Amino acid sequence: MIKIAKGLYIHFTVFILFAVSCFSGTFMVTAMAFLTAICHELCHLFASLLLKEKCHGIAIMPYGCRLF
Repeated sequence: MIKIAKGLYIHFTVFILFAVSCFSGTFMVTAMAFLTAICHELCHLFASLLLKEKCHGIAIMPYGCRLF
């Protein structure tokens, strides 16, 4: 995992996935899928903040995102 900012981590294989999607012509589809997953996890984050639960960060992985 590569730490991008406080609480934001990206798995190194995500960069490989985006590079492959650039060469195969599916970059926009891949980017939209990841943006959708990130928005989904941000909604979980906002819900946990409303319920006063602790959240330490978001991890972006090739198969989706994870809130921890």
